[in-house]
Amino acid sequence: MHRALKTGAAAASIFIILCALLGPARGGASGAPPSPTPSPKALDTEIVTAARHPTALGATSREAYLVTADDMRRTGAETVADALRFVPGVVVQSYGSSSSLQTVALRGASTAQTLVLLDGRPVNEPDSGLVDFSSLPLDGVERVEVVEGGSSTLYGSSAVGGVINIITSASAPDQAYAELGYEGAFDSGVSASIGDPRTLQARIGRRMAWSQNVFDYPAFGGAPAGTRTNDDARVEDSTATLTKTAGRLTARLNLQDDASVIGAPGDVAFGASGLARQQRYYDRSDLSLSLPDARGAWTFEAYADDRRLHYFDPTNAAPCFCPFDTLTHATTRGVGLRRTGTIGSADTLTIGYESRGDRAMFDASYYASPTVVADSDTAWYVEDEYASNAAPISLSAGVRGERTQGTLSSVLPSAGLEVRIRGGMLVRANYSRAFRAPSLDERYFPGFGNPALQPEYAGTGDVGIVKSFGAGMLSVTAFGSDTNNLIVNVPIDNFGDLEPVNVNRSMLRGTNLYLATPAGKLSTLRFSYTDYFVARDLTAGTRLLYRPSAVGSAEWWRRTGSDEYGAGLTFVGKRFADEANTELMPAYVSLNLHDTREIGRHFALTLRVDNLLRHQVEDVFGYPVNGPVVRLRVDVRP
Repeated sequence: MHRALKTGAAAASIFIILCALLGPARGGASGAPPSPTPSPKALDTEIVTAARHPTALGATSREAYLVTADDMRRTGAETVADALRFVPGVVVQSYGSSSSLQTVALRGASTAQTLVLLDGRPVNEPDSGLVDFSSLPLDGVERVEVVEGGSSTLYGSSAVGGVINIITSASAPDQAYAELGYEGAFDSGVSASIGDPRTLQARIGRRMAWSQNVFDYPAFGGAPAGTRTNDDARVEDSTATLTKTAGRLTARLNLQDDASVIGAPGDVAFGASGLARQQRYYDRSDLSLSLPDARGAWTFEAYADDRRLHYFDPTNAAPCFCPFDTLTHATTRGVGLRRTGTIGSADTLTIGYESRGDRAMFDASYYASPTVVADSDTAWYVEDEYASNAAPISLSAGVRGERTQGTLSSVLPSAGLEVRIRGGMLVRANYSRAFRAPSLDERYFPGFGNPALQPEYAGTGDVGIVKSFGAGMLSVTAFGSDTNNLIVNVPIDNFGDLEPVNVNRSMLRGTNLYLATPAGKLSTLRFSYTDYFVARDLTAGTRLLYRPSAVGSAEWWRRTGSDEYGAGLTFVGKRFADEANTELMPAYVSLNLHDTREIGRHFALTLRVDNLLRHQVEDVFGYPVNGPVVRLRVDVRP
């Protein structure tokens, strides 16, 4: 944890000074908003991501889903991405077994076109544009909000397919756990909160995980059957959150440290190595201040991220026949200020300003000298929402202006419509213009980057019907996007070297179906299905890379007192693993079973069987995963 505290020293100093100036709260007042009262109606659930302020699910035109901490526990998620497999329109890609690179994409967009937030601020890596979900600890995660469709008006770059907001809580229950799994894999963690926000509340968490992941895999594509080796992992996560309130002002400081050392055998179809290793370190810190006023609230955010990634392979084996050693050190610094307030009785106006700077050092030691590059961007945005209890129609409209260094300015409008019909039914429609700025890798990586790259732009839209019935909900949504300036890699010589260029256009069309309903007094059933019936690269005339024909999930669980048991099933359709559409990966179904039993007042025992039907089918071509896995977990509660 000392590295996170060292990197976040500036933010911590500001926070400590702020606490000293604020002093103890007077009169027992608290600036923290009260927790919403549980409601039996699903559309009354409150989220903050769709409009960047608290809004009921039934009061926003955007298609949104909520994954709670209880959902993550029940599905046995080791990462947030594991739980997102049960959300419509989500495609998860795992590059191997436990602790390997894991990415998420929404609504047929690429992973780089999907924005990931941590407590409302972006965490997409500046060099790759991606987010490795294995680097985001689950400790303290209260819920995950998923808003699908273009959201660049409010959030800027990468929000083409949608936004995933991981929201933590300083007041999450204290816990300790230990879990034993495949090949002796061991995962343990402890977290606790002390104090009170009116004086000073602190929450700390620590997790350690170890896995070996040695297993046989079947033949696929042109690769023969073999044994997966050098796929071990050791991961350590540390988190700390400080919260202080005084009167109406709330200050919160988050520090997060993730370090891992993993084997990196690579693509077995391309030539896996038995000695390749990867060392990764993330340090994330952010400070937020929230101050309500008579008709709204001001929010200030500042964040700083560092990531160091060291990859080395001392072998002289195929495919490169040379030793390999690279180090990338990427940093991000950002600030944002926004205000949300009411105008009259029916209008809500959100205005904001954001600025961000990215820097990376590429040290490709065997073929290029160290290179330091930097980018920055600034943006302003405004969104107005009109919703009156006296009228069945709600409207929203907004616009954003953003400039990324070295590219043309982007103007990003959006509009939404919601019509309430008798009987708990809603009709929703949205249109927005979204974009993705090129990453530092795409613009500057030695021997690969193209500094002339411009952003990708997309027109996105959807229309849907939502029916609420008590604690249940049924929704059907048709969506689509058209993208130009699509960045693709093209050959530039006869040696296999590539260069990214803005040349392609794409079209995507799909439908989402989601059902959540009680299945008796003690049981719950959830079902989702997304069909990507069009996912086309219009320039190349091929299907977009890794866009499956469809994805789906079904989950059933039953609670009797404090005990619980259930089953979850996920489906991923066929998808192409190369741009030329010559390598078609098979569809697969994964079945998970779990049974949780309370032992006295302070212990719970969970037995889980994962991947019961999967049989080592890979998410990403060339990266096989182990088959059925049995896990046993013990939870300790105060």
